[in-house]
Amino acid sequence: MIDVDKILLIGSFLIFASITASSFYKELNIPILLVCFAVSMIAGSYGIELSNKEGYDVQYIKTLGSITLCIVLFLGGLETNIDNIKPILYRGIALSTLGVLLTSVTLGVIINFFTNFDFSTSMLFSSVVASTDAAAVFTILKSQNLKIKNTLSSLLEFESGSNDPMAYFLVISFISFSNKTSQQSIFSCIMLFLQGLILGLIIGFYMGYCMQSFISKIELDNKNFYPVFALSMVMFTYAMTNLINGNGLLAVYIAGILLGKKDFLLKEQLIWFFNGISWIFQMIMFISIGLLVSADKLKNDIIEGVMISFFLIFVSRPISVFISLYKSEFSFKEKIFLSFVGLRGATSIVFATYPFNIDDFFIPHATKIFNIVFIIVVISFLFQGFTIPYLAKYLKLEEKT
Repeated sequence: MIDVDKILLIGSFLIFASITASSFYKELNIPILLVCFAVSMIAGSYGIELSNKEGYDVQYIKTLGSITLCIVLFLGGLETNIDNIKPILYRGIALSTLGVLLTSVTLGVIINFFTNFDFSTSMLFSSVVASTDAAAVFTILKSQNLKIKNTLSSLLEFESGSNDPMAYFLVISFISFSNKTSQQSIFSCIMLFLQGLILGLIIGFYMGYCMQSFISKIELDNKNFYPVFALSMVMFTYAMTNLINGNGLLAVYIAGILLGKKDFLLKEQLIWFFNGISWIFQMIMFISIGLLVSADKLKNDIIEGVMISFFLIFVSRPISVFISLYKSEFSFKEKIFLSFVGLRGATSIVFATYPFNIDDFFIPHATKIFNIVFIIVVISFLFQGFTIPYLAKYLKLEEKT
């Protein structure tokens, strides 16, 4: 283990270097999270690492990633206009459930065909990248100042914020099926999914109303305590939900939506606060990943990573969108755009750490899965992140101002 002073020194320098570098490449529209990764990956190639303890780095990424997703999803809910969600609610639910399942199945079949993974491992792999990432979608849309039609924007944000429970269910299920000693049945997995979904919704609604009441009525002498108070409630919601086997990410997203629909004192400052810490955690996470993953570790998996990534972008995601939105009010062009904006990011990386959590690392190819998932995320940021604004313009889906 490296000491705290070295962690702070290395971390602060890499964040400073990443932000500075991003300012030079602003005209190229390079996402700052990708810059963070590139800078830290270069540093990692010179021997800088998080820890010399085997398995520690992956657990660190999972913990950091879970906190990051928690904050990003709450912020996404906080900034969501609930009136914009109502018209697309059922379509969003279809994409968040059926869409994720279809993406996982179609991608799993192709992974099983082109790799040496068995079927359970192939489906586990596809489930890891089956859901769109809220942090990636929110970040790309904001950083590019992209103004697309309101219904499309609302559907993208709602889907990315609510599809994690389905992906989580699939990941945990196929981890169980990959374990030959596991006694879990398909029925028990479905029941666990429903339990997580129901508890996440109940606690999310309850804590959302509690946050509304407390933040609106409590009087604190120091106004700087309001954001800290809100953050403590968010973390409490997430942790409590997880501890009783609910879905904590869904709970904080619902709580954020309910709090966001209410006007209260210092609401704008609260949004600024969560925006700031969400960027801090995202930067730290991608810097940590860059230190963990080196070019030497990735070179043997690049071809498979590129192949799987483009199949995901151009086949699995479009199939899931067009089937989920069958006979919907969305046009062919809008479905094409929705298909292309299925960004992968921190969520997939966090899910890719789950196979390492099993005793004796019994999940085959866990390291290979993590490496390829990372390649998929980088391609998503680079390829989709750069081309989304041009596609929106080409399809004439930009909102007129």
